[in-house]
Amino acid sequence: MRLPQNVDRDLSLPVARAIAQPLSIKETVNEHVIEKLLSTLTTKQVLLVLDNFEHLLDAAVLIGNLLSAAEGLKVLATTREALRLSGEYEYIVSPLPANAALLLFEEQARAAQADFALTPENTPAVIEICRRLDGLPLAVELAAAYARYWSPQIMLRKLEQRLPMLVGGARDLPVRQQTLRNTLDWSYDLLDETERSLLRRLCVFIGGFTLDAAIQVCNFEIAGEETRTVQAGVITQDQILSLQRKSLIYLREIAGGGRHFMLETIREYALERLQPSIEGKVARSRHLDYFSTFVQGAEDSFLSGQLPESAWLAVRANDYDNVNGALSWAFHPEQANSQAQKHGASLASAMKTFWYMQGHLSEGRGWLERALAFSKQRDTLRASILAGIGLMAWKQGEYSLARAHLEESQSLLRELGRIEERETAFVLHVFGHVRFDQNDYQAVQALFSESLAINQRLGNPIESMSLVGDLGLVAYHLGAYGEARLHFEKGLAHAHAQGSKEGIAVHLSRLGDLACLEGNFALARQLFEESLANCREINDVLDIASSLHKLGQVVRQQGDYERAQSFLLESVALQKAQGNRQGIVECLAGMAGLCVDVGHPDIAARLFGAAEALLRSSARRWPQLIKWFGTATRPTCTHHGIVKKPRTGGPKARLKGGFLF
Repeated sequence: MRLPQNVDRDLSLPVARAIAQPLSIKETVNEHVIEKLLSTLTTKQVLLVLDNFEHLLDAAVLIGNLLSAAEGLKVLATTREALRLSGEYEYIVSPLPANAALLLFEEQARAAQADFALTPENTPAVIEICRRLDGLPLAVELAAAYARYWSPQIMLRKLEQRLPMLVGGARDLPVRQQTLRNTLDWSYDLLDETERSLLRRLCVFIGGFTLDAAIQVCNFEIAGEETRTVQAGVITQDQILSLQRKSLIYLREIAGGGRHFMLETIREYALERLQPSIEGKVARSRHLDYFSTFVQGAEDSFLSGQLPESAWLAVRANDYDNVNGALSWAFHPEQANSQAQKHGASLASAMKTFWYMQGHLSEGRGWLERALAFSKQRDTLRASILAGIGLMAWKQGEYSLARAHLEESQSLLRELGRIEERETAFVLHVFGHVRFDQNDYQAVQALFSESLAINQRLGNPIESMSLVGDLGLVAYHLGAYGEARLHFEKGLAHAHAQGSKEGIAVHLSRLGDLACLEGNFALARQLFEESLANCREINDVLDIASSLHKLGQVVRQQGDYERAQSFLLESVALQKAQGNRQGIVECLAGMAGLCVDVGHPDIAARLFGAAEALLRSSARRWPQLIKWFGTATRPTCTHHGIVKKPRTGGPKARLKGGFLF
């Protein structure tokens, strides 16, 4: 039954009367309606359906009494919040799965426009509409009604803001269900004032939040109409959990622990309520401050070996959207000359290692360049940002730019003295990689050794592990293969001790390089596959791409051209997506070698030429990359990339499904 929406404060009596009416139970002079209801229900088998009970929770005791007195009574209540009665079972009605939402949209769209049909052209737009509407049935129904006016593709473009569009529900529905905003107004009005404040403030989080983050960001009060003093508030964990009980936020277990989320539709509504106020500015400022401190603390703990790599990666990944949101607010023109810009710059600096490891080179460099514009003071922060830009530019093959930023960072750190040793060690390390790619191995050895000494003195095991392996890389390219193996095996042992999947993957890959050099391709393949598995586990995109490239080369040597093509294509796609010019060159060279093997010297020549052009533009030398092929399989090339002596020597090999390069 649909219960009354406007009742007296004492709800038991009107609710009892509402239940009695469809059962034809009448109140008498000698018997109160509740007593009459109790006596009647004790003799019947009844399923009592109570719709929208959330606004009548004060009458829950009455329902409990009825259930206790009548063994044959069962109650099914739809409610935003549980009744919290003994014997109550909660069933959470989740948003519609994607397929169900798609079918509901189609059904409702056809009711509005008889000839509507899902087609290959409009289905992707409908799927995205349902996703943006969080699979909420009312929202999907309201959106589908616009099929009489617009195609799904046009509808999707108009859904940038959901609430203004989702109106015009059926007239025979309650007013609160005729627009999505009315439905949300209904829920919002049932909250107390503290819960309303909390809901508004929680919308500054993007992609979820922990209880600790919510309390630290949202727990404030603004006192005084004129002074607008921000002081400690009264928000507690129980109030956050109250919003969960009322279905306005939800809990999800993910890597790193439980996190609360808010549906995007609800978040948009809360954001509208927050935006115009001083409350919104304070909430966003506290959100930025929290993540600036939190991310830097996690970075320090990770580099010192106190926080496991898996936990550090989970922290970064879980709050990636929150970090981007905080940076967007900090660097918005409205924050000109404010403390927010400095905190945003600090946050960007603390993210540089994660951006690098996850292959977000262009995105990370973009944020760091914006941060640099707001970091004019010659301090550690500016030096750190310069080093971060140098790191991204190096990996993107822009060596002159990388070198300029690293030199400025190094100069600034010299001015600041030994107090900034960790940042100095970082700059030396990155500088070493820049010089390495230009084959200046003596200089590289000195840079890596100096960086390693500083990191060991500071007790930074993660950077020390990496540098041990990097010194092995120098030995490898100087032809000291025995020394290189010792470094790689030592680095691998350190990586296992630290539980560093990234370190394990890198050192396995380098041991695979040695196995290739020895012609042991079976062992090399095993090492590269194990390296790839570790990289995929932590989504280390750059090393995934590198391992795929090396696997492509190994299986090519084993004559498995199909697999070689598959690995190389996947690798180059990742390299291209990250703007990693160095990786693209390596893949082009590998593809060219494969072309030689399958008897396509014309395609190989074009690929080698493209690789050489990229090398020239990045000042990286050609012999360094083609050295990897090995003398037994290395094609002979002219200066212009024209391939001679294809290895097959006979008919062209055919790849299953055609030659894709």
